[in-house]
Amino acid sequence: MDTPTEQQKKKGGRPQSEASITYALVHVFICCGIPFSIIENPFFIEFLHKMRLGYESPTSELLTLDGWTNPNSVSVYNYVILTPDREQYLYALHDYLDNHHTGDFLAGQITDIIKKISFEKIFALVTDNAVNCVKAKKIVMNQFPNIIDFQCIAHFVNLVTKQIMDIFQIL
Repeated sequence: MDTPTEQQKKKGGRPQSEASITYALVHVFICCGIPFSIIENPFFIEFLHKMRLGYESPTSELLTLDGWTNPNSVSVYNYVILTPDREQYLYALHDYLDNHHTGDFLAGQITDIIKKISFEKIFALVTDNAVNCVKAKKIVMNQFPNIIDFQCIAHFVNLVTKQIMDIFQIL
């Protein structure tokens, strides 16, 4: 009996990458309101293995990154891990005052943390949409294709609200 991947090849199609399957799976969870904790249920894991032999389902831990620079140019970045039971743990707090906050630099910092945590445990990386964070995530995603990219919705809402308030100030 052929594996799903072999069946797909015989049909002339390409097998999906694990990253694309994981992305689609997360999309289903979000759109259907399914809690991420189900990903660690042994019956759900068995179901995923039957759907695609060898598929390694992600855990439901997220790594978030947020940076802030105060008016005195003190720059602080925090790295927070969110667990399946919605617990938040401050993993690291760094002062990057003496460093340029480039995408390459942040990607290196994020990569170091992911390696320390064990990249198999992290399924998503959440940041705002600052140019350096977008570049950093692109670099990290190329290195760890099992990790998917999320933008911080709170930051997005904050930017939209700020734009709306700016319009009202003009009027």
